[in-house]
Amino acid sequence: MPFFRLFHRNPLKNLDLGKLKKTRLELQRQSDDLIRDIDTLGKEYELVRQQGAAAKSAVEKNSIARRMESLDKSRTSKTRTQNDIDLRLAFINNLIIIGERREDLKSIGAWDYLAGLTEEQLEKDVINLQLADQDEDTRLKNIAALTEGPQAAPVVEEGLGRYLDEIDAQKNKEALKAAEEGEAAASAEAAARERAVLDAWKEAEIGIKRPEPAPREPEKEKRLEEA
Repeated sequence: MPFFRLFHRNPLKNLDLGKLKKTRLELQRQSDDLIRDIDTLGKEYELVRQQGAAAKSAVEKNSIARRMESLDKSRTSKTRTQNDIDLRLAFINNLIIIGERREDLKSIGAWDYLAGLTEEQLEKDVINLQLADQDEDTRLKNIAALTEGPQAAPVVEEGLGRYLDEIDAQKNKEALKAAEEGEAAASAEAAARERAVLDAWKEAEIGIKRPEPAPREPEKEKRLEEA
């Protein structure tokens, strides 16, 4: 996990929510711009690739390949930058949520602990909390859990355990069903092949045992014609 150094020191020591929200807006703008650039580069890359298929000489083909390489490197670089910005946004979002619960955190003694961390340790502890997806009580519990040390596990939102179990059960059910369908299809295919072999064997056997028609006697045929 990279350390971004967005601030010169722990931003909770002298909290400025307005500044944090301004930083969030700027990072969001940068992320949106990069997403558009990445999409444009992807479309241009596909167009150039199609042009390469119509190249009429090795020189033209190599030129197009170099263009594709350049576009791909640019797209990869911008994607990496955009991912880093998304991580910074997650950090800032969580800091804003923590700042908005300052009084509650002070009342349970968690605020002074968080404000006393180095910026690097604060970022490490806070960046993966995903507070935006949690209700207020769960947010407070997970923020307070940081005071127990970096190994503290996030609190699972109450009432979700059953649904999470159902999701896992459904995944297992679908995996089992897919496996059973695969086995059934394989068995049906094997049975069809076996029937085909048996049918072919029976036809061959009948063909071998079928008696040939007896030749007709000339004298008998002559008498029949005269009659």
